[in-house]
Amino acid sequence: MDKELEKDEINILKNQIAKLTLEGKLRKDLGNELERQRKLALEAKNELNLLTEKLSKYLSPQLYDILFSGYESTSASSSRKKLTIFFSDLVQFTRLSDKLEPEELTAMLNFYLTEMSNIALESGGTIDKYIGDAILIFFGDPESSGHQGDAIKCVSMAIDMQKRMKELRNKWIKDFGLEKPLSARIGISTGYCSVGNFGSASRLDYTVIGSAVNLAARLQTSCKEDGILLSKDTYWQVKEKFQCNNAGKIEVKGFAEAISTYEVLFDVADDQSHITLRTENLDLDLDLGRLTIDELDALRNLVSTAHQKLRVINSKD
Repeated sequence: MDKELEKDEINILKNQIAKLTLEGKLRKDLGNELERQRKLALEAKNELNLLTEKLSKYLSPQLYDILFSGYESTSASSSRKKLTIFFSDLVQFTRLSDKLEPEELTAMLNFYLTEMSNIALESGGTIDKYIGDAILIFFGDPESSGHQGDAIKCVSMAIDMQKRMKELRNKWIKDFGLEKPLSARIGISTGYCSVGNFGSASRLDYTVIGSAVNLAARLQTSCKEDGILLSKDTYWQVKEKFQCNNAGKIEVKGFAEAISTYEVLFDVADDQSHITLRTENLDLDLDLGRLTIDELDALRNLVSTAHQKLRVINSKD
């Protein structure tokens, strides 16, 4: 009887040991599986972070934030908003691209776009797209400072860009072997546009369309080298903040009437090559860097003629 009991106890003990061994193995396997799942989750997270980091380079920071916050819909839709549109282009870039090797051209263009984009991001502009050497930026969506605030931010950004271009004059020649430094033209317009998602069910583009966009591009074309040209709507928003000159009217395809334009005088105050005279009846800005001797002689003759005619008029009185 004792042997039977002893045998039963041994079997029970064996069963307990086997159970404990199995539990230990299961715990170990479970621990290994949890560790494997943790590593997989960490790898997936790193891959997602890498993917979103890459994706962020293709989107403006504003659009990136609202997309990943779930605020922006991924359906094809748009809304009408009053925006200020910025369009810039490099002067004679096509001719320049024919003279440079592809590697040199790529390095120069990427450097230029990086410099301008940094200023745009600091100013709060939404970078729509790069079209070769051209840049399209708008203010007023998805964030807005009000119509006037958006316009002021845009013009201020454009001034910073043109000043940066002048600061880089030596770098364009030295680092990229250019015969003359790069220069840009900038056009800015304000008006109602359609902004949002445009495209198909499989591919969308967050962009802006409308006559104000076309006008900004046309203003850029009509702008002088190193200049900033505004539409009338933009001018009325910023005229109290920035010094501007009436640059006359231009004929623009797609617009029934000629468009009034205004040039931003952003460097007159600290540029020794400029001489200005403004009175109630006179608005004169001389760029000595561009003025020829013949033009200066013609101006002298004009002043002399005006002086003589004024004396005759006053003597009659």
